[in-house]
Amino acid sequence: MSPFFVTSLAATTVTEETQWRQGKLSCRYENHCIVIGWNEKSRQVIKELQRQHSQREIVLIDETLQQPPFPRHSSVHFIQGNPNIDETLQKANISKAASVLITAGRSMNEQDSDARTILTLLAVKSNSDKAMVTVEILTPELLANAKRAGADEVIESTYVTSLLMSGSTIYPGVASIITDLLEHEDQYNLKMTEIKDEWVGLSFEELLHEFRKEGKLPLGVKRQGKMLLNPNAPFFVSHEDSILFVDH
Repeated sequence: MSPFFVTSLAATTVTEETQWRQGKLSCRYENHCIVIGWNEKSRQVIKELQRQHSQREIVLIDETLQQPPFPRHSSVHFIQGNPNIDETLQKANISKAASVLITAGRSMNEQDSDARTILTLLAVKSNSDKAMVTVEILTPELLANAKRAGADEVIESTYVTSLLMSGSTIYPGVASIITDLLEHEDQYNLKMTEIKDEWVGLSFEELLHEFRKEGKLPLGVKRQGKMLLNPNAPFFVSHEDSILFVDH
């Protein structure tokens, strides 16, 4: 191996390391998850994704961080830049991403944060026709705009928090139960699954019987974007439905 080749390889390695530390290195992940915005909430989201799916590759996009919050050889790749700009999203290989989560900004008022979230959503949708996009919205006034802009899932975080707090005040322990179901660490886990071919045409009561054979409890059916909890008879499941259930 020639000295020139060794020197060139070393220089390339140093340049790549520098680009990575600055968040300028493009990623080549496919079917990955992109998390936009760095805060305590997104840190917890990434931690939970890593725990549930240790092999899942994640890209974090943020313009406020000056260096990666995770080590080089973790499953998280950091891109530093404005997520409303196509170039930033393309560095995250967004056209190959499976999912995108846009978190609410914390350094501005709620309406400005939501407006920026929707702007980011539009940029994401213009660069990807594949990824499922979930957005966090803080104000109910802009909830409909997020849906019109193409969000697949909208989480109105302040409303969800207020429901948990009021529910806990009226019915102590309810918030803890819901948290345990969502944590996926407890004995019982809340999950969603698509309809199998052999379930099509079954009534919800028959489906309940099938699930209980495996120690699972169906709670409801998601149909055309709406969740129907314990639907009244007669109710028969179809190919387009999804089942919400508790896995024991």
